[in-house]
Amino acid sequence: MSNDLARVYNQSMNGIQAAMAEENNNFQRAQLTGDIDEQVRASQAIAGYRALAEQYHKMASEHAQSMNAPTLAGGDELSHRDTQLARHYGLSAKEIGIAKNWTSDPNITDEDKVREYVSQRQRYRAARADGSYRDDQGRVTR
Repeated sequence: MSNDLARVYNQSMNGIQAAMAEENNNFQRAQLTGDIDEQVRASQAIAGYRALAEQYHKMASEHAQSMNAPTLAGGDELSHRDTQLARHYGLSAKEIGIAKNWTSDPNITDEDKVREYVSQRQRYRAARADGSYRDDQGRVTR
């Protein structure tokens, strides 16, 4: 099975790389002739192939990680499902507990709670990184 997945990945990536090379040639020809519409089309195609290649790589990495996933530190007491969630979303044993308990709403599944926690954590980290959120905001200093 794993060998088949490697063949699928390699064949897919070879196809993507060939298509990107063809679109790169199309873009260069369009530059020489001054065809702006073709340059736009080719550059959009290249961007799409890059995104596709990135997703294939991400899928391969996720599969490899799931096959060789190390045990979670402090995760001995986690259920099998919690361990799977933690590995899938890249959380520690401590974080999976936080992620599952941020709300007591019984209508939200554990997976949805974890997904929302990870989404909010990424938003927070991005806001801190780009400066739109600082830890000292909200403090009144006079």
